[in-house]
Amino acid sequence: MKCHAFILAAMAMWADSCAGPERSPASGAGADLTPSTSVKQPSPAPLAPEVSVELDKGVRLSLVLIRPGSFLMGSPDDLLEREADEQPRHEVTITRPFYMGVTEVTQAQYQAVMDKNPSLFMGADRPVERVIWDDAVEFCRRLSERQGHPVRLPTEAEWEYACRAGSNTRFSFGDKESELPRYANFGDRSVTGPALYRQEQYDDGHDKTAPVASFPANAWGLHDMHGNVFEWCQDWYRDVYYKTSPTVDPLGADIGPYRVLRGGSWNSPSWQCRSAYRHRFTADGRFNHQIGFRIVIPAPVEPHVQQ
Repeated sequence: MKCHAFILAAMAMWADSCAGPERSPASGAGADLTPSTSVKQPSPAPLAPEVSVELDKGVRLSLVLIRPGSFLMGSPDDLLEREADEQPRHEVTITRPFYMGVTEVTQAQYQAVMDKNPSLFMGADRPVERVIWDDAVEFCRRLSERQGHPVRLPTEAEWEYACRAGSNTRFSFGDKESELPRYANFGDRSVTGPALYRQEQYDDGHDKTAPVASFPANAWGLHDMHGNVFEWCQDWYRDVYYKTSPTVDPLGADIGPYRVLRGGSWNSPSWQCRSAYRHRFTADGRFNHQIGFRIVIPAPVEPHVQQ
């Protein structure tokens, strides 16, 4: 059952049950392990699998819990369509849980927070597009201020980890490109208007952006991680970053002219919708009707639960 509790309430309940000194996950330093006759404190409640943030004007934004773990980031050497910036393939560990938007931010959600809608393809349940990186960050800042809890863009590593949802294949659902029209809105024969790509052998039924969640979610409950709109990440882009990137919670290059985009769009060829595909765009670029974003809210580290 989905949890529609307001996220601040969920975080507050967790924090109340965890009040006290922070302990080291490895050693338990700082914790008083001396036997005591005092009243036993209740165990911290587990994190809700899904939470919902209420925005202005009755609009809500749902997020799903992504738990920590390790995965292979990038593309293998034997993948013919791999790009140089997707290599070397390497193991990355995400150490902290986070909540990620179940869908890309919609126009209704963006309007509720920013009081404007820059999109070309209008529709309350369509993803907002033509959003520059600074606008996406400003959306997060305003929402953080309202909720009293950090809201941000995902790191590139968090994004690919969540997109893969435990898979090591080209797409989260497998390797077969022929199945992509069942799972994604991309540059197929239905595309009209200002299109760059048309793969005539495929038809996903949408000629431009589709309403969010028009396609099945991946194994972790996230919709439209392949296609619909490219999604801004927090990171600066560097083409050779994988050669020297940290293997634990990488944050991207220190600086650069471009920010990272992920996921492909309604106007992308199938190979740009792969889980490992990296794209970039100038942070101040405007009027690109292929670019949107989704948000992340960091979650508290869950306590060890004894079985």
